[in-house]
Amino acid sequence: MKSKIYIITIICLLLSAVTVYAAESDQKTVLSKEEVIELAYKNNPDIIKLEKDLEIAKEGLKGVKASFYPKISLNSIYTLNSDQQLSTMSKDSYTFDLGLQQPLFMGGQLVAGYEQVKKNFEMTKLQLEDKRQEIRNQVLNQYYQILQSKKMVEVNQQNISTIKRYLEIARIKKEVGILTNTDVLRSQIDLNKGKQSLLQIENSLKLSKLRLKNDLGIGKDVELILDDELTWQEINLTEAEVREYAFANRFDLQQLELREDVLELEVDKAKGAKYPTLNLSSNYSTMGDSLKFDDGNFKVSLMLSYDIFDGGAKDSKVKQAKKELEKFNITEEQTLNNIGLAIQESLLKVSEARENIELAELSLTQAKENLRQNEIQYQEGLLSSFYVLEAQSTFKQAQTEYYKAIYNYNLAVANLERVMGRDIVTS
Repeated sequence: MKSKIYIITIICLLLSAVTVYAAESDQKTVLSKEEVIELAYKNNPDIIKLEKDLEIAKEGLKGVKASFYPKISLNSIYTLNSDQQLSTMSKDSYTFDLGLQQPLFMGGQLVAGYEQVKKNFEMTKLQLEDKRQEIRNQVLNQYYQILQSKKMVEVNQQNISTIKRYLEIARIKKEVGILTNTDVLRSQIDLNKGKQSLLQIENSLKLSKLRLKNDLGIGKDVELILDDELTWQEINLTEAEVREYAFANRFDLQQLELREDVLELEVDKAKGAKYPTLNLSSNYSTMGDSLKFDDGNFKVSLMLSYDIFDGGAKDSKVKQAKKELEKFNITEEQTLNNIGLAIQESLLKVSEARENIELAELSLTQAKENLRQNEIQYQEGLLSSFYVLEAQSTFKQAQTEYYKAIYNYNLAVANLERVMGRDIVTS
């Protein structure tokens, strides 16, 4: 009896494990485009590192700000003297020292240094936003690749279904002597080619999903479903509108402005080093055989420091800082020119992609009509399978080019958004 209960228990546990495994393997994740982008932001290591850099820069800003405040130090020493020294001094000895130091004038170096760190902190924030836009562009490329592959799977499945129908017609007409065995063989060959093409695109779709899941931090055993179809929406933006927004809002341009400010502050720091510095120092100290605070010495000092001659070292640093600023201005001008060129290229690609959609759509309509006419004649026995299979192949190619044109258009729009530094809202 006990052995039967034991066997039943083992079977139940095994069934439970199988059920859990099946449940895990059947996991599905349905994501919209916005959810895909947010997951990419959340799991991208470069973004995570930049977020850490931002936290580090924030703490660094606090540290530099502390240089404006006085520094207060406290020292206290207790000494227990040896027996040999008791004849000349007390056994116990106490020392207490309280000091304060405050910079009063540093030639503007402290202020310039603080402003530099502050602007570097702002640059780190902009770097994070710029990286987010870069990741968005990358993940959208993968996203649209999956949508295109999904459409191509449908196209290839339809192609196989159609060729199977043609093969069945060829076999029937061969039996009645209207078509020959050549027509049957030709249909079978095209069917095999269609199956090969479907296998390739299905594998391509699987690989695209695996890459995207890896970037989104989704387990490889989880089925990824994109809640979207490969469509397109026309945008209407003039070059003037794109330029105006891009030059006002691009994060890399804002970083350039901050970088220029940092270099200008470096010039100010170098100039400030030529001025004298003034520091306030105060100290209260006591010493004796007991810890007392009422009989100590109090001192206040003002220390003025100025290098009368340094061999031109400070002037050289000023010149170096100015040259760095001049060099940066050249880089800034090059960057502005490159952005202007990128804007023109992006708009041209969007325009080209839109025209390609129109042409592909026209070709698809014509290929569909051509196929319809060939099918009618084929079914009536007026054409061999060669012509209808050729028409079907042309129709499939037209479908492929149409969805490819939509895919390229979406990529062109995503690239334009990257160039502008913003999402394009379409109505």
